[in-house]
Amino acid sequence: MIYFDFAGYSDIAIGAAGLVGIVLPENFANPYAQGSVTRFWQTWHMSLSFWLRDYIFFPLSRFLLARLGRRWATPIMATAHLVTMGIAGLWHGFTTGFLAWGLWHGAGLFANAQWSSFAKRRGLHMPTVVGLVLTFSFVMLGWVFFALGDVQTSVHFIARLFGG
Repeated sequence: MIYFDFAGYSDIAIGAAGLVGIVLPENFANPYAQGSVTRFWQTWHMSLSFWLRDYIFFPLSRFLLARLGRRWATPIMATAHLVTMGIAGLWHGFTTGFLAWGLWHGAGLFANAQWSSFAKRRGLHMPTVVGLVLTFSFVMLGWVFFALGDVQTSVHFIARLFGG
């Protein structure tokens, strides 16, 4: 439902703009068929994703790296991911659910970056189907926070999903 809602209004905007001669870029590129959280965000609501990356994540991480140095790169990257996606969550609405959704994705993006770096150094490769299942499951659990709107209800719902 969330995908069709977002993709639908984007398609309407692209079509309406096209009627008056304005060409807008595609905003969704098969996001649920991606093998990592990073690739999910590169194909989900691309105009918002790229804006967040270019105007919040890059400036914040560069500022902190210049201020604190490369020695603090890992906590700086964690902070930049969490702040960027926390803002993305609050952009959707000022509720604990949206904030939790944003922080969930910030943590996922940071974990994905850490895994990618570790796997590259060790010559490891995650099988495509494993990446697809993990990414899809991660994104689906995150939607619980987005859809239900508050953390307490969302955590209760997720616990029930897992038999709690």
